[in-house]
Amino acid sequence: MQREKLLAELLTKDTSEHSLDVSDIESHYANLRVEMLREVDNEILGYAVQAKYLIDYYFGEKKRLHEINGGKFGYIYPRIRYEKTRGNLTVIWVKHMLAKNAKANSHLRKGNKQFRYPDTAFKSALDWERRLINEVEDNFESIRLKVNGLVKIRASLRSQAELENK
Repeated sequence: MQREKLLAELLTKDTSEHSLDVSDIESHYANLRVEMLREVDNEILGYAVQAKYLIDYYFGEKKRLHEINGGKFGYIYPRIRYEKTRGNLTVIWVKHMLAKNAKANSHLRKGNKQFRYPDTAFKSALDWERRLINEVEDNFESIRLKVNGLVKIRASLRSQAELENK
C-alpha cells in the first residue's frame, strides 16, 4: 500500500523544476525490504509453532495408542529445530535406541525426497505407529514445502539488498 502511494506520488509529481531524489526512493525500498524480511521470519516462526503442536499431538496419540495396543511402545518420534537467529526450521524423525547401559538417538534418513520422509524410513515402526507417523508426516511435508518457499523469498530479498549496497 505504501509502495503504491509513493509510486503514484512520484508519477504525478512535476519533476521538470525539481531534481528527483533517488536516495529517498532507495531508502523507502530498503525499509520495505526490512519489513518484508521480518514478516517472512514471523511466518517461519508460525510454522515452527504448528510443528510443535503436531509433535504434541503425536506424543499424545502415541501414548493413547500405546495403551490400546497392549503396551507395545514405538521408538520413533519427530523433533523440530528452529534457529531463531538464522530463521531456519527443520522437522526430522529420530529413532530412540536402547543399548547396554546407554541410550542413543539416530536421525532417520530422508532419502531423495526433498520434503517428505519415505515409508521405508519407518520400516521398524509398529503398524499402529506407522499410521500415526504417516498422518503427522503429511502435515510436516506441507510445512517443509511452505518454509522452503519462504526461505527462498528471504534469500532473494537479501541478495537484492546486497546488490543495492554495491
